[in-house]
Amino acid sequence: MIFNSNDTLPRPTGVRGRLPPSPTGLLHLCNAWSFWLAWLAARAKGGEILLLLVAIDPARSREEYAVLLVRDPACLCLDLDYGPGAR
Repeated sequence: MIFNSNDTLPRPTGVRGRLPPSPTGLLHLCNAWSFWLAWLAARAKGGEILLLLVAIDPARSREEYAVLLVRDPACLCLDLDYGPGAR
């Protein structure tokens, strides 16, 4: 599921971290590091985590990359509150 600019998101109730990869390729080490830091910062303050797949480059965005990016946070043992793959 790739979000578009006109999609609405739930209003935050406090601190919210987000994982905003663009589905233009596979997860790399810098993505994983950014995901972990966003997750850690939000959870440390009792906050929520949102996975938001944003197609900022529609010509290169692919649904197969989106599917893998939805799976990747769980592979890193990061739980999500909102977005595709959320509990």
